[in-house]
Amino acid sequence: MARLRGPLLCVLLLLALALLSAAPALAKVTMEKRAPARTDVGAKTMVSVEISSDSVVSGLDVVEDIPIPLKISEWSVSGYDPSKVSYETRSFGTSTKARWSFPAGLAAADKVTIAYFFSSPSPGTFNLTTTYLYPSAFDRVVSTVKVESSNRVVLAFVGGLLALTVVLYLRERKRRGEGKLLSRLGKFGKKKSME
Repeated sequence: MARLRGPLLCVLLLLALALLSAAPALAKVTMEKRAPARTDVGAKTMVSVEISSDSVVSGLDVVEDIPIPLKISEWSVSGYDPSKVSYETRSFGTSTKARWSFPAGLAAADKVTIAYFFSSPSPGTFNLTTTYLYPSAFDRVVSTVKVESSNRVVLAFVGGLLALTVVLYLRERKRRGEGKLLSRLGKFGKKKSME
């Protein structure tokens, strides 16, 4: 019996190694997310999520957790048949969950890109959390986006208001007869243009 134990152990070990090498390896799924660090209130802002796999993945879901003031206005999928993608949203407390399901899964070396646009009616700092799930694993990526009031609009408004104030002030001085400065500027302009 002792003589059989050694060779039997070797046979069992070889059988176990053969079974392990024949078993399919777990798929390695990677996700890359691109989101701006800053955007303006009311601006249409794009976020893209690219998912790829080194082997076949059966069934894949991508869930984006979006804080309530942000709203997805449109989305698209590339690298996958859009008619085979299901999309749904649900609100939970202070966020909305947008879910894209790929029931057919991914083939080896597939690259799927989800692009969506959002806007915010108010300023703030928001975390956009993307989670992908498939039968053997999941992963999560968080992006922080700061939504600010647009300074360009404010500066343009203030500049226009300042120009209007100067014009109205000069008109009022001219109407009161205090426009000697204006008449001198006018004469200077005419002389210069004649030369």
